[in-house]
Amino acid sequence: MVSAFQVFRYRAANSLLKLFIALQPKVKPMLLLGQASARQLCQAIARFGHRKVLIVTDKPLVDLGMIAPLEEALNQLGVEVTVFDQVEPDPTDIIIRKGEALARSCQADAVLAIGGGSSIDAGKVVAVAAAGLEPLEGNGLVKGLGLPLYALPTTSGTGSEATVAAVVTDSANQTKRGMGGPGFAPVAAALDPLLMEKLPPSITAATGMDALTHAIEAFISHWHAPESDRYALASAKLIFDNMPRAFAQGDDLDAREGMAIGAAYGGFAINSAMVGYTHAIAHQLGARYHLPHGLVNAVLLPHVLEYSKQAAAGRLAELARFVGLGNAGDSEAQLAD
Repeated sequence: MVSAFQVFRYRAANSLLKLFIALQPKVKPMLLLGQASARQLCQAIARFGHRKVLIVTDKPLVDLGMIAPLEEALNQLGVEVTVFDQVEPDPTDIIIRKGEALARSCQADAVLAIGGGSSIDAGKVVAVAAAGLEPLEGNGLVKGLGLPLYALPTTSGTGSEATVAAVVTDSANQTKRGMGGPGFAPVAAALDPLLMEKLPPSITAATGMDALTHAIEAFISHWHAPESDRYALASAKLIFDNMPRAFAQGDDLDAREGMAIGAAYGGFAINSAMVGYTHAIAHQLGARYHLPHGLVNAVLLPHVLEYSKQAAAGRLAELARFVGLGNAGDSEAQLAD
């Protein structure tokens, strides 16, 4: 039985966290769009004066040959590159410490995270830790800036390339721990559909559902605001319009680009509106049973929305109308269903 005091304490803590987030500087990465934008990002890194860059990624991308061309492009621009390819799904604090040590030993002056949400989250935390800010300690709210971070997503799901947060698995108790602050925002990110065209249909669907969950949870959040609403609606519309095409035809680069923008917009939306119960449950199941995050979100989302439907019917109906579901004469309850 939950006491009145526990409810009060939870609401007070929630209000303080909302105020803290509202007072944080609003930072957004520069987004480079379109085919070959990955190479444009390499040029931007060199033009910003970086000379020693740590690439944070996973071994499968290295084995697929996706990292070598970017490493070569940076080398040709006079940038020395060190590759850290030990990131695994749901990166742990142990992996972060290894990446931090390598960043220090190679004297990196910037980090380029390449991959899905796990690699980008790992890159964020490595960049902050290498600057001495210790994100793995304390309450997870990090003040100050880490090493300049750049992001190249190879999936369209987490929106980590657009957010001021990261998630790391605590290896001691197998729980996921969120952390955030302006220092986790990339300086720039490239949404290059050429890096996504070979993504298998199953991963396209799972990561796409993660992005859609961001859009929906941000839109029905008690913390929603006009700016987060605009990004959440745009994100949901882009995903509804493009995910079936990207799933059916992986080399449809227009659909891939639409999904990439939709995922990034979902990330912008949750920067202030945050996520909800779907993510709260999914993170714990993922950490405990090592399940794909997007897939768990896809399974949980209908149940959480059913639970929330009475309170969120108006917002869900507005979202449904915007993405083109239902008919003009449908009632709010019908659209919410």
